[in-house]
Amino acid sequence: MTDQSHNIGFALALRANSLAVRTALADTRVWLASRDLDETFCSTVEIAVAEALNNVVEHAYHRRHEAGFSLVVRPFGDTLFIEIRDKGHPMPDNRLPDTPPPEPGDNRATLPEGGFGWHLIRSLADTLSYRREGEENCLVLGFAVPADRKQQERR
Repeated sequence: MTDQSHNIGFALALRANSLAVRTALADTRVWLASRDLDETFCSTVEIAVAEALNNVVEHAYHRRHEAGFSLVVRPFGDTLFIEIRDKGHPMPDNRLPDTPPPEPGDNRATLPEGGFGWHLIRSLADTLSYRREGEENCLVLGFAVPADRKQQERR
């Protein structure tokens, strides 16, 4: 018999600001930790979700701090899905950006501040989809849960 408690996710509805992003990340981390998931997996999920949520706040809702977003964490089989919805500006051409990250060059001082986010999200998530539903953006990140998902016991 399977443990049904691990099939239950959670949902949040928050204002689109940096405090809400921190709250969403902390709640996600607590939920992941309650599943005894490997630390590397938890960090991977957290980094990708942080980048996606920061994009919502900084780009979809540029200068619209009264707006909100929702985050739904839903395990399904061996995959963890995280759905982020907002009513901000749509993605350019209603699709995920697929431009390569900027070239770092030799001088770190001249690195651009942005342009790495979508490349980072794509490299961390196992699946990624975006759609515009009416006035709402829907981004879904999927993460394959490692077969040996439980942390190693410390000796």
